Amino acid sequence: MRTSIGLARVVAVIAVVGVLAACGSSSDSSTSVTASLAGNYVLQTFTEGGQDVSAAVQSGTATLGNSTYKVNIVFIAQAGIPAVVDSGTYTATGLTGGSFSENSLVTGAQSTGTYTVSNGLWTVNVTSQGVAISQVWKKQ
Repeated sequence: MRTSIGLARVVAVIAVVGVLAACGSSSDSSTSVTASLAGNYVLQTFTEGGQDVSAAVQSGTATLGNSTYKVNIVFIAQAGIPAVVDSGTYTATGLTGGSFSENSLVTGAQSTGTYTVSNGLWTVNVTSQGVAISQVWKKQ
């Protein structure tokens, strides 16, 4: 697994990425409309660099405003990774899926990627700092 700082950056990014996917509607996903994804979300699963790291996560939550986010992810004690608390800004386009960008005000990490919405779950695929990440979030 990554170092605590490296994983914290990746986890913060994937947390936001997952949250960005969570407010889709039934409109065409190819639209260039900027989406407001305000709401509260719970992390379900995530894969980093092709490896499922979901088992290391005890809990993950995120709160989004119209263009801001706050993320809190707690890991199981055996993982030896400190909790991640992050915040920043985001822009999302598309209503049932599309593209997004986010900027962490805590770590300075930036990411871009895509998301889709299906059956109440939001799947997110992003590359951050050269690492491929896939994540699923559920709106509370």
